[in-house]
Order: sequence, then structure tokens, then C-alpha cells
Amino acid sequence: MALSTVVVLCIEGKVIPTEFLVLPEAKGNKTLLGLDFLYAAGIVLDVQGGKWHFSGNPRKQYKFFKKTLEDITFSAYELRDGEGKNLSPEQARKLNIPLDKNEACFQPGGEPTPYIEHRIDTADHSPKATSPYRMNPVKKEVLREQIEELLRQNVIEECDSPYAAPVVLVPKPNGKVRLCVDYRKLNSVTKADAYPLSRMDDLLIEVTPTSFKSTFDLQSGYHQGKVADVDQDKTAFICPFGTYRYLGTPFGLRNAPDTFQRLIDKFRSGLKEVFALSYLDDIIVLSETFDKHQEDLKKVFERLSIFKLHTNRDKCHFACDHVKYLGFWITKNGIEADQEKISAIQKIPVPTNVKEVQSLLQICS
Repeated sequence: MALSTVVVLCIEGKVIPTEFLVLPEAKGNKTLLGLDFLYAAGIVLDVQGGKWHFSGNPRKQYKFFKKTLEDITFSAYELRDGEGKNLSPEQARKLNIPLDKNEACFQPGGEPTPYIEHRIDTADHSPKATSPYRMNPVKKEVLREQIEELLRQNVIEECDSPYAAPVVLVPKPNGKVRLCVDYRKLNSVTKADAYPLSRMDDLLIEVTPTSFKSTFDLQSGYHQGKVADVDQDKTAFICPFGTYRYLGTPFGLRNAPDTFQRLIDKFRSGLKEVFALSYLDDIIVLSETFDKHQEDLKKVFERLSIFKLHTNRDKCHFACDHVKYLGFWITKNGIEADQEKISAIQKIPVPTNVKEVQSLLQICS
């Protein structure tokens, strides 16, 4: 099945959402714009004269020559389908500038942030080790791919450690799986960190209706915080392919949320003039005017660069009139429930026993 994606192109100030076929095997080749694009953009070609113009303004002519063609470029990080719907072409052009300029913020991997280190205080407890969980061949292959990716991103490395926790593959909502480590034995001897975590309900109370909204999702946020050198062996996990330890903070460790909350609080401390809320790795920026929103996004990107934090472009949304945040829709009128989730709950059969009631309450909470 062919893959496609919508990319918003900006040519001579005109914004044209365009659907592209994604051809991974053609990586490095030039992008081709066909007749469907020319029709959608209203571009009229004068091949003999070596010129082109927009159909609505034939007096404004553009020449065909190499410099112009090189200038007509686009970035995979510019505004996408569903973003900036209410922006004028000039506003869209202005907003694409920081998205292009901060391309590095959307790249995975890289050095961990220097602003936090995760410690694992096990006092004088002896190392905890467990045998690896069994896996079928299909899951083993998935696990191999996950480990190779984590090695490539410098999140883990091979090790010899007296600690060893088993791994499990946990399904994600998007159909993919996440490598998780069963750290229950290690967590049982780890000293607790008493740091206040953000509450969803408190954050939602702070949300106010604004005209412009953007959300940032930090790419595997925990991994971007370094585990202290003296504690890295404690994060070791064992699997059919060997033993590895984490360099970036893994999911599932006791106190990992506390460490990450400290990092986010430090990050937000430099955004005093920006109305930005955050729940762990989910950040929302709310502004009343376009100019203010553009300035707010610029400041957020500056902080991301300073902290060496990376975001997931596929999960970020910019200059939207409504965005989904913490399971709710944030609109110009306020907070609205996600109708898909309500519909799913309504389809659950009426519980007939205590166990089914408990299950329903857990889903609704």
C-alpha cells in the first residue's frame, strides 16, 4: 500500500497544501511536482518564454532559472494539514520560519540534556538480577529492532552488570510496541524521591480560551535525561541478545517521573512571559494574537535548544484553532470532552457484577 502525506508548500508567499507519495527507497532524489500540483497552485507555464505566473496575476512573471528553482523548497517540519487553517499566507510564511530554523529540535537522538541527572539510591542493598522472559520468534525480531534503534540513538549500550531486569514489549495506541523493563525488584529497594508532580485536573483548570494554540511532544522524553554514571549499571536489562544498560533515563524506574518533572520545571522557569502549561512531556502554548503566538513559539524553541531537548514533529501541532491535550479538546470556547472516548464508554455493556463495575470505573478514571 502506497504511503502519502500532506506537506504545506509556500511559493512566492502563496500557501499550497499538497499530497506527496512517500518513497523511502528514493531517498536523496529530487521531489517531483506534477500537473495536479500546478492545477491546485494555479501555476501557468510559459515553456517557450522560460517563465511562469499564477493564473490570478498574469502580470507578475517568474523566470525559469536555477537560482529560482533552488529557492522553491519546502521542509518536512513546516505547517502541515490541519495546522494554521486560519492563517493568512503571509502569517503561514512567518510561522514556517522558526519551524525551519529549529529543524534540529525535531531530530531524534543526540546528547542528553545537561540540566538533569537521574539518581538511583539503593543504599546498601545488594544487586537485583532476574532471568529473561521467554519470547516467541516474532517478538524476538521486534525486540531486536527496538534494541538496534536504542543503540543507534545512544540511549543504551552493552554492559557487564550484576543487575539484570527482564524486558517486555508493551503495545502502543498507534499499533507499535514499546520496549519496557520490569524494574519491580530494583524499585523495591530504591529510596523514594518526594517531588511534587503536576496534576492533570489542576492544569486543565488553568487552560483559558485563546485564538492560537500549539502543542509540543518531547521525543521519548525520559530518555533525554541522563542516568548518573554511578547508577547506570543498575538500569541493566537482560534479553535473548545480551545485557544492556541505559544511558538515558528509562521508563518504569521509580522516581523517573520526579526527575523529569524537575527538568520540565527548570525548562518552564525561563518562560515567564509565555502562557505555557506542561504535563510531563506534553507542552501546550496558548496565545491570544498571532504576533504573540509567533513570539511565544520562538521563546519555546530557544529553550528547547538551550536544554538540548528534542520533540516529535508528528505529535506536535502548531497554530491550531483547536488541539487535543491530555485527552480533551482545547478550543476557542474552552475545554470540550473527546467525543470518541465518550462514545467508546457508552458502548460498554452495563456491568452486572462487582468485577465489571471495577473495570468500568478504572476505564472512566
